[in-house]
Amino acid sequence: MSALPNKCVALHKGRTCYAQITMRFAVPKPGQYCLLRREDEKVIACEAIERYGLFQLQFESTSKQAYSLIEQLTKKEIAQAMIDVAWVHQKKSRKRRWRLF
Repeated sequence: MSALPNKCVALHKGRTCYAQITMRFAVPKPGQYCLLRREDEKVIACEAIERYGLFQLQFESTSKQAYSLIEQLTKKEIAQAMIDVAWVHQKKSRKRRWRLF
């Protein structure tokens, strides 16, 4: 399974990153398959797939997320993908002191 894009970039560290992600995959046999977010075991979507399929999802997170493609009846994991989160600017914890002369 591949995720495009596989990296989400937020402006500042700690901020929520938003992206439209497309998951593409191939399955070994026709059947019902589900996309599952590993962090909380939440099913994102389920669909009947013949051979090749795709799921589109709205990604919103402050940290990386793992997703799995599972067969709906057996709950067997078929494939997995990871979405990384990166930042343009790191959080700075520098104190600013003003001096009056």
